[in-house]
Amino acid sequence: MLKIRRLFQRSVVAFKKRPVAGLLGILSILLLVILIIARLTRPGESTDTLGQVAKVVEVYRAGVSSKVTYNGQVEKAGVVKILSQTAGIVNAISVVEGQAVSRGALLLAIAANYQGSNPAEIQAAIANRQYRMVLDTFDTQKEIIVKQKEIASKAHDNTVNLATISAQAREDTTGLINLNQTMLDALQANLSALQANNPGNVNGSAILQIQGTMAQVSAGQNQLKSALRNLDYQVSSANPPLQLADQQRSLTFQQLELQQKSLELNRDISALQAKMANISASSFKPTAPFAGKVDRVYVRRLQAVSPGMPLVSLAGGNRSSRLVVRLPKDTAVRVSNIEPSTLRIDSRSIEILPLYVSSEATDGSLYSVVYSLPEDVYPSVTEGDSLQIDIPLSSIAKSIAVPLEAVFQTQDSAYVFTIKDGKARASKVSLGKVSGKFIDIVSGITADDVVILDRTVAQDTPVVSK
Repeated sequence: MLKIRRLFQRSVVAFKKRPVAGLLGILSILLLVILIIARLTRPGESTDTLGQVAKVVEVYRAGVSSKVTYNGQVEKAGVVKILSQTAGIVNAISVVEGQAVSRGALLLAIAANYQGSNPAEIQAAIANRQYRMVLDTFDTQKEIIVKQKEIASKAHDNTVNLATISAQAREDTTGLINLNQTMLDALQANLSALQANNPGNVNGSAILQIQGTMAQVSAGQNQLKSALRNLDYQVSSANPPLQLADQQRSLTFQQLELQQKSLELNRDISALQAKMANISASSFKPTAPFAGKVDRVYVRRLQAVSPGMPLVSLAGGNRSSRLVVRLPKDTAVRVSNIEPSTLRIDSRSIEILPLYVSSEATDGSLYSVVYSLPEDVYPSVTEGDSLQIDIPLSSIAKSIAVPLEAVFQTQDSAYVFTIKDGKARASKVSLGKVSGKFIDIVSGITADDVVILDRTVAQDTPVVSK
């Protein structure tokens, strides 16, 4: 300790005598110490067993699935923002923040003016009253139609029955005509005999009597034949009487069928008009679509609202969330369904598998990859949040995906550096498609190769991987 103190005192004395030389000496010593420390602590270099300096480099193992990083959009179920579907004035608010509501509960009421009038409700009342009137008279009108059909059927049956009676009367009339004809024949024979044997007109009175009888019988015969002709006309189905009866019944039935269909159509249209009016009226009284809790009321009483304006935020129902990532087609078709994707949220990393990959473009030329988020993530995200996710890609057949920074390109070739025997060796490669930050290597390397990502290495540089 004493020797060190004496040496220090001598150094002080020498420094006072030669300050410039002393200062240079001190600076030289400090520089030497800094160089030694920097040499010992330089990052990226180590020595191998032969004493050679090996550069520490970042590497990528070719057999590992490539990953791309995208941002996805959060979609939450169970949180609904009730929007105004009509223009008007907020007349009454039935809920407050934090209030639990049941499905169908009235949230607020909108009027057409500041007095609280609502023409849509009046129109709905009119339509409902008309529909009720149609329903109340519907069965009665159907019964009337049924009775009218029965009357038409009975009128037709009556005509047919009359024709049957006429057919029976025709037989009787025919028999009477034949009997009268026989009497006329007998009278004619008697008359002929008397006229042939009538000397001195001895049979004149008898002849006159027979002629009178024949005149009476002939008159009756003519009447019977006329009646027979009428009966023949009425009982024949080829004649108009029976045809008119058939057509009248058919026409009446068709008219009544049309009347019944018109009646049913009027009932259905009245029901639709009532529903339409009720729908229009319901837009002035929004209700809860499910049971839940009111998170926020965006409006106040007597405030004017327009369509699309938020009214109430409601939370409840099926509380679930998902992440939708939109990717180009070349990337979407390679999304791995086996290796999980890594979701980054807050300070956590969560591994999840894709729920569905769309087979067609859903947003312009982009395809959708849907992930179902865990339940514990639900409170940490909001509708529309953007979350970062690392998505592993499956390699195309006979190709290996490597990061873009590993590829060196010249005018006529491309190559990557791999570690072989502890040194960087350039391998000429054939390039394929680019997917995000990765590019497919069609040939030139194998799945067992370790690809160097450091772009400062050169051929045969000793290297070791981190």
